[in-house]
Parts: sequence; structure tokens; C-alpha cells
Amino acid sequence: MNLLTDTLIELDDAAGTRVLDGIRTFWASEKEYTSRGIIYKRGILFWGPAGSGKTALVTQLSQELVRRGGLVIWCGSPELTATGLSLLRRIEPLRPLIVILEDIEELIRDFGEHKILALLDGELQVGNVVNIATTNFPELLGARIVNRPSRFDERILIGMPSEKARFQYLRWITKRETIGENELSRWVKDTEGFSVAHLRELVVAVFCLKQEYGDVIKRLTGLQIRPHSKNEFERGNVGFGIQQGHGVPNVIERIVVTTPK
Repeated sequence: MNLLTDTLIELDDAAGTRVLDGIRTFWASEKEYTSRGIIYKRGILFWGPAGSGKTALVTQLSQELVRRGGLVIWCGSPELTATGLSLLRRIEPLRPLIVILEDIEELIRDFGEHKILALLDGELQVGNVVNIATTNFPELLGARIVNRPSRFDERILIGMPSEKARFQYLRWITKRETIGENELSRWVKDTEGFSVAHLRELVVAVFCLKQEYGDVIKRLTGLQIRPHSKNEFERGNVGFGIQQGHGVPNVIERIVVTTPK
């Protein structure tokens, strides 16, 4: 099945680089695992506000693995996923896999924590796999999910685009338009705290639908998604605290985003 998506672009940010480099290192390290009697698998949890680019990063990792000859499994039901993985491993014992648990807090709500744990590192787990989960609400996840390496070995914050990332994204997506550097800098200033989806809609509304720039900025500012409370992204007891004075929009300097083809 072909995944319908906007064109994927890499912008400069530490989080994206860390993820991509780490996964590439993992796929080259099977002997290091097996020689030590360690199951060859990795677990990564992406957390951050809605629209920050978590799904786009997952998509890029998936596309890269498919190019390497691997398979990507989207988990809609832990039991069905486990059954499929068991059958797949009988046929393809060595093919690398990515299993994606998008909005893991909803999967836990619908199916229960035990079934997720069994898939991650219990009786239903498989090897030669990277398990990737995403969440907008890490405070809803229990300690058995977030505080247990071998289930999720890394927890990576994917924040809103920084000023540098917004400039790079807007310059790329408007490359066919007559917009100067000064005007582009104004766009970057006006879109502080915007998600990638908001930036995309700004360009679509102004250049594709011929709407007035000021009206679009006003509309998108009203739609802007922000954390509703401090607790949404600060839970010291499970390790999701943000340092004082450092909000989500300034956490990263490169993001993986989607743009129109």
C-alpha cells in the first residue's frame, strides 16, 4: 500500500538527527546484541504537542526502512498485531520491522495496558524490531510504560518548530512565490508557536486560495494548539519535565515536516 502524504522534508533539529542516527546505528548492530544474548529490538516514545511533527518523523523512519527491505506494521489492536507478527516471523524470521503505536494512550484505554506490555517485551514480543509509540499526553501513561527500558528505551520530545525551522520551512514551501527575505522574516515572526500544520495552511490559504495574509494569521492564531495546563507536559515523577524557562517551541532546531507535493 502506498502511503499518501505530503512531501517529507528534513529541517535542522537535534531531535530529528538523534532519532535518525540512532535508528540507523541500531539496524547495523545486530551482532552486538546477539553476541551478548540480548534480544535485538529497540523501543522509542515520541512525545510532544499536537502538530509538532511526530507522525511525519515516524513516516520518514518507515519509508527509510521499506527502502532497506523492511516492513512497517501499524498497530490498531495489540492482539491482532501480535498474531500477525507471530505468523510473519515464521515466514520472514530475519526481515527488519517497525511496529508503530500511534497515540499509545488511546490504545491503552481501548485494550488495556497488559496487552501493550505483552507486545513490547512480554510473551508476544518479537526480535529484529523497533517499536515506536507517539503521544500528546505523556502524563496519561503509567510508570510501567514510561519508566521501563526494553519497553521504551528512549523518550524523545518533539517540540513545535523553532524560529530557525520555521524560516527554513517557509522559505522552502514558498520557493516558487515572489516573497522577499524581509517579508519572509515577518512571516516567521508572526508564526511563533505555530505547528507545521498551521504553517502549511498559511501558505495554502495565501497562495492557493488567495486569502488575505492578515486575515489568515488572525484565523490561525485563534486555532493555535497550546498545552492546556502545566501538567500536560510536566510530570517529574515519570521524567517528562521541561526545564524552567524553556518552552516546547524552543526545544529543537530541526524537524521533519510534511509539505505539499
